[in-house]
Amino acid sequence: LATENGGAFWGTTSMVIMGGAAVTNTSGHTAAAGFWGGMRTGRVAVVTGAGSVWNVITNLAIGQANYSVRNRLVISDGAQVRNHRAVIGDSGASAASNSVLVAGTGTLWTCAGGLTVGNDGCWNTATISNGARAILNDVRLGANDGGNYNLLEIAGAGTLAEVAGLYVGYPGHNNGVRVSGGAHWAATGAMEIGVASYSNWVEITGAGSCWTQRGSCNLALRGHDARLTVQDGATFWASDAFTVGYETSNIVMAVRGAGTLWSIGGWLNLGPYGGSNSLELSDGARMSMYGVEVNNSWLSVSGAGAVFLATEFRCGDQGAIRVSGAGYCGVSADTTYDGQMLEVTGAGSVWSNGGGLGVGTWDHGSRVRISTGGLAICSSVFIGSQYMDSHSNVMEVVGAGAVCSNASM
Repeated sequence: LATENGGAFWGTTSMVIMGGAAVTNTSGHTAAAGFWGGMRTGRVAVVTGAGSVWNVITNLAIGQANYSVRNRLVISDGAQVRNHRAVIGDSGASAASNSVLVAGTGTLWTCAGGLTVGNDGCWNTATISNGARAILNDVRLGANDGGNYNLLEIAGAGTLAEVAGLYVGYPGHNNGVRVSGGAHWAATGAMEIGVASYSNWVEITGAGSCWTQRGSCNLALRGHDARLTVQDGATFWASDAFTVGYETSNIVMAVRGAGTLWSIGGWLNLGPYGGSNSLELSDGARMSMYGVEVNNSWLSVSGAGAVFLATEFRCGDQGAIRVSGAGYCGVSADTTYDGQMLEVTGAGSVWSNGGGLGVGTWDHGSRVRISTGGLAICSSVFIGSQYMDSHSNVMEVVGAGAVCSNASM
């Protein structure tokens, strides 16, 4: 079936494409030939079964206008939908609670022009699940001030989302992306979470869940209260530099649970020109990267099996590091420490520095404390330097079982 009239589906309240049928909209209407056009409520389109196809040659708007609510698109059981750009919850904050579900092995949704969940609208969702595949190009959640509380979820073993760039909270708030249950997110462009906004988030959770990011990453660029969670056996791999909390505050990153891995090919820059940001690595999780720089933030490595590895380590203004509960932090080259406190505490907790540890090299008031069974292993330790501002720096080893092992000081 090919429809040429731009309003061919205007009066239709429900539609099912099934049994290998194919429908093509050849008109230019952005709401599927009028099916979701205007202030529509509760309209459902279902495309189901192998060989069933819906081709929409232009943009696809689900919840197009203000007060367009509870409209749905379901693609399932090997069916396909192809469109240019898809927008769920388009115009007005009351374009709310609209949804797309893509489910089942062999099911495919192709958004050649990208996907927006919550352009101006709120509480809109897109779910890719149970082995389905989505080719989404650029993805945006909360693209305008009214675009809040929107969700994109990729769930289930074999489920795949192929993405270029990701922009969450740009500038809407409380928008999120979740990858779970063994699903895979594969991105080739930039990731921007919480740009000049607040409370946006990304969560990767569950054994086999994987996020691969081949592009630069920014978490909360001039925003605040964003969070990134990698947990319970999930993997997050980023090829390039990762910047967290640029001119912002209260950014929380948690990497936790046995089998969990976060790997960064470049530098992790934590807290440049911001404050009160945190990264907590715990309970058997692992992180590795080329280098890390911590400013105005704190890094915690805690619990048996928690491992943090970097080639280079720098800690600057108002930075703090704590290794505890048998956690391990290993740096293969030099560490420059000009922060507030580097603490290694508790039996089995280890700071291992293949190069030298410089305490207060460029600044004053830096403190290193090895206590109560903690162990620091360094090729050499330098406290202070010839620079004028390098003074009042302290290193102490206190409590039973605390050890600092170094070739020179």
